[in-house]
Amino acid sequence: MPFIDQIDAGGRPAEAARKRLRDALLASIPLFKAAKFFLNPELSLADCALAPLIWRLPSMDIALPREATWSTNTATVSSATRGFTRSLTPEEKALRP
Repeated sequence: MPFIDQIDAGGRPAEAARKRLRDALLASIPLFKAAKFFLNPELSLADCALAPLIWRLPSMDIALPREATWSTNTATVSSATRGFTRSLTPEEKALRP
């Protein structure tokens, strides 16, 4: 079962899934620090694919440390694009202030 499904289901498996997802994101920090975007000087499909996940982290009670500034940069840049913002449902928009 994917991490998101486990988190949505709640209980003890949700806590383990949160930890595994957080750890996986933290392990990818060097990849994000290698360039302005995900291994690229320009916004790419990889950034667009990660943006929805990054957008939802606070609603899943997953906090990343300050060293993971790439996560907020990716989410900010992607959410600033019209396509990403228009693609959000009202419920998704409510996940962030």
